[in-house]
Amino acid sequence: QSGIQQTGGHMAFLAFVFKAGMGFGAFFGLGVLQAAGYLGMGQALSTDVAQSVRFAASWLPALMLLVPIAMMWRYPIDTQRHAEIRNALEARRGAAAAGA
Repeated sequence: QSGIQQTGGHMAFLAFVFKAGMGFGAFFGLGVLQAAGYLGMGQALSTDVAQSVRFAASWLPALMLLVPIAMMWRYPIDTQRHAEIRNALEARRGAAAAGA
């Protein structure tokens, strides 16, 4: 809408969200392990701790992916809407070029 290229800002935001998600995921996953009684390297794993490790390494990330999947599923753009947006942008570009 502004007519200014904003791709760099979008990519920066995407990179921030990705890195923040990785940091939060590690923090949350390690919190699950600590809550289960995992003390660190060299520890003989009890059954409960081993189950928590499996949960933190497999099911937890899969469950956390449900949020962005739901967001993408409901994203209100399809092929037709994308074509409408492209046509509007081309029309705006043509009008700007004719006025310059």
